[in-house]
Amino acid sequence: MNFLRKVILTIITLSIIASLSLTLIGCPTAEVVEETTPEETSEETTEEATNTEEETTEETTEDQSVDVADIIFYNGVILTMNDDQPQEQAIAIKDESILAVGSNQDILALQDAETELIDLQGKTLMPGFVDGHTHILLWSLITGRTLSEAQDVALKFGFTSVTEMFADEPFLEELMQAEEAGHLRLRVNAFAAYNDSILDENGNTIILKQWYPENDPILDSDRKLRIPGIKINVDGGSTPRRGCPALSEPYELDFVATDWFKGQCGSDRGDLYWSQEEINQIVADAQAAGYRVAFHAMGDQAIETVLNAIEFALDGQPNEQYRHQIQHNSLIRPDLLERYVDLDVLASLRGYFNTCDQNYYIDYHGSDRYEWNANRYKLPGLGIHVFLETDFTWDVDPVDTYASRNPNSMIHLYGLVTRQQVNKDGTICKPEPWLVPNAISAEQALRIMTIESAYAVSQEDVIGTLEPGKYADLIILSGNPIEVDPDTIKDLKVLMTMVGGKVEYCMQGEEGLCP
Repeated sequence: MNFLRKVILTIITLSIIASLSLTLIGCPTAEVVEETTPEETSEETTEEATNTEEETTEETTEDQSVDVADIIFYNGVILTMNDDQPQEQAIAIKDESILAVGSNQDILALQDAETELIDLQGKTLMPGFVDGHTHILLWSLITGRTLSEAQDVALKFGFTSVTEMFADEPFLEELMQAEEAGHLRLRVNAFAAYNDSILDENGNTIILKQWYPENDPILDSDRKLRIPGIKINVDGGSTPRRGCPALSEPYELDFVATDWFKGQCGSDRGDLYWSQEEINQIVADAQAAGYRVAFHAMGDQAIETVLNAIEFALDGQPNEQYRHQIQHNSLIRPDLLERYVDLDVLASLRGYFNTCDQNYYIDYHGSDRYEWNANRYKLPGLGIHVFLETDFTWDVDPVDTYASRNPNSMIHLYGLVTRQQVNKDGTICKPEPWLVPNAISAEQALRIMTIESAYAVSQEDVIGTLEPGKYADLIILSGNPIEVDPDTIKDLKVLMTMVGGKVEYCMQGEEGLCP
């Protein structure tokens, strides 16, 4: 019996030790193990493998769609207008957007067998120009041309976006139909006309109220057509039925006595279209409705009236949200410059000054203030947003290099940098000493013509610089405007213009640059 009892105790002890050993080495206990049939195990294994394969395929497809370019331009000078990455060698395009900008090595790594490669052979590629004030589309219709013809001219000179600075309802309807039909080949921002640019027979402004206030602004940057603001004419423009720029002091007596002045101007101080109280309320109402206001203001009295109205409407708020802006800025009284800064007012700047007629301003404005006409060139140095205006209206031939209101981007760039003008006989008119100060570098001028003009219509997040995610709106130039002799900038050519990844203009003979 004692022997049998010992055997039984030994067996029990060994069983306990074995059980403890299995638990310590991680073997599952009976309670957590579920019984599974071979069929269930096979189905689960297959499902897991299928899911893993689908996830891997989806991730691979997604990676390929993001990383592979449709078009790559390489071996060039890429001027990005992006301060964080000002110049590179190559750029990749995917669909209608910029995929990447960088070195040849980095960008060429984004190709596959379907990618189209364009060797720039050292040529300059940069963002498309943005015209912040033009009438190229409206006046094409007024003069019997078509929207297609007008777009051809703009694209030929490298403009991928234009701001039509006066749009009545028939014109807006024409633009909307063109957009719906897919006929807008560049981006258009239109400012709805609040009042006419001519006066009635009694010398009073003609209120139009086109589009606004019945409609909201159109600010969607996915659209080719936007209506971000309204245009208000504040003074005359020295043409029939428009009156003359409004001055704070009378024009020169000898000038006032001329038949020309008597036929154009309503008073010896020009023509101011609004009282201060009237324009204050108009701007405040437009701002409350979500519109920015662009003001035609040439004379110093008109400019001061506009600054007062903007200050009234903002009521202490920053202008960054609304972006009210003064067009032309022709005769800025020196004491008004500080107010541009204080209110952060945006300002358009004509690139091409009529330097050949610069002495005319002495007769027009007098010896005490003719130099104020050069104060517009101080604006870029004040730290405010200054953008390009060509103010083209088809009253001159687009290839006329004498006309100050022409659509040639290189002529405006040349004018901004040199203040020179090509005369009718082809000779070069040099600026007098009063017109020379406050030089604008080529780099500054290019910003005025790209990102600053985009900022004026709140599109700096989608156009104006070459950065990943922005629209592939870009141009190729025959030379680098930053490096060439400034006197030769006017001779540079636009070789290709692309809007949203699609080539819209290709110079004859340069097909190798046009994917």
